[in-house]
Amino acid sequence: MRARIPLGALFAAFIFAVHPLRAESVAWVTERRDVVSGLFYLAAILIYVRGVQDTPGRPIRRQSYWACLGLFLLGILSKEMLVTLPVVLLILDFYPLRRSGATIWLEKIPFFLIGIADGVLSLAIVHGEKMTASLTVVDWFARLAISIYGLAFYLWKTLIPVHLSPFYAITPHRVSLRALPFLLSLLTLILLATAAFLFRRRFAALPAVALAYAITLVPVLGIFQNGSQIAADRYSYLACLGWALLAGSLLVGSRVNTLPALAAVVVCALGFLTWRQVQIWRDSEALWTHAVAVDPSYMACGNLGLALSARGDTVGAIEQYRNSIRLFPDYADAHNNLAGSLMNLSQWDEAAGEFQIALTLDPKLARAQAGLGYVLLKQGKLDDAIVHFQKALEIDPGLGAVQTYLQQALTLRTSGAK
Repeated sequence: MRARIPLGALFAAFIFAVHPLRAESVAWVTERRDVVSGLFYLAAILIYVRGVQDTPGRPIRRQSYWACLGLFLLGILSKEMLVTLPVVLLILDFYPLRRSGATIWLEKIPFFLIGIADGVLSLAIVHGEKMTASLTVVDWFARLAISIYGLAFYLWKTLIPVHLSPFYAITPHRVSLRALPFLLSLLTLILLATAAFLFRRRFAALPAVALAYAITLVPVLGIFQNGSQIAADRYSYLACLGWALLAGSLLVGSRVNTLPALAAVVVCALGFLTWRQVQIWRDSEALWTHAVAVDPSYMACGNLGLALSARGDTVGAIEQYRNSIRLFPDYADAHNNLAGSLMNLSQWDEAAGEFQIALTLDPKLARAQAGLGYVLLKQGKLDDAIVHFQKALEIDPGLGAVQTYLQQALTLRTSGAK
């Protein structure tokens, strides 16, 4: 069995590295922070495990402890999701390190203090940027449904990594406590929890991995809902590491001679799926075309409309904006972008109507104020145009082109008065 340990470690590394759920974190440049923070995360755990002394009850070696703390600080500066690392270290203390006593808790105090400070700062930032979901929009029942859905979602996508999308929208069906998605998700978690409890002595790695998985996902579950997505592939980056290790341990402990060959087939299959998944990230149009195909949502349609508009396909963009509005009529950006495309086709009256809807939904949308002002300028309604140009500049003084149109409208009004 010991001879298979390197093979199991290699299999676990491949399962983690070439899994399609990793594609978003690697191919999307914005999420390279996953890779950077993951490096510090793994290095911190490695140094921690190696620094634990063989004598029970003794603290970790001093050099290893401070190195681990420093790597944790670097990791949390790379991405806030590493805030859960101290809890993961506690889980490792219980299994497989078999440590106990007050020492393991005292060691974690600096980790928790850093994590709490970072968490408070992060919440303040996202609240200031109005990125957190309001309880009036997403109540606690919906947050519970989102959390349960997310925990089950990453498990299923780990086992069957198909139909991956850059955006999974929150929909009433997905967050309803009576709907099939929630009930299946809840059943999945109940079965996993039951298995972890029943096999806790015979297979202690299962409850440890399951607990670390759930704890690592806490910052991105519905409890701290951020944005309008119910889940995201990138959130699984560190959370699913334990499942890869578990797969590697099964290979080590198995006495089935054909299992290594099967493991090789699994790695090749995952590699192929990942290669296909990476292709959709080559440009925005390919990305959102794929998203609309596998998981249609107002955001995917709206973003595909922007991509089509950028390459001059105004008619195609209009179709996608209308699809976005059909899926979510209160999406102000879709109305605004639709109005802009209609304006490009000189359909002034219809464009004005869409701009007005956008402003009804979001009066602070500077682009809609400016767009409506431009339409009114074209229609010769100078006084109304001036009002909207001024409102746009109040919201966003950096709109330089709006200042030009405002001056034009003022000049035309003055010359008309003369």
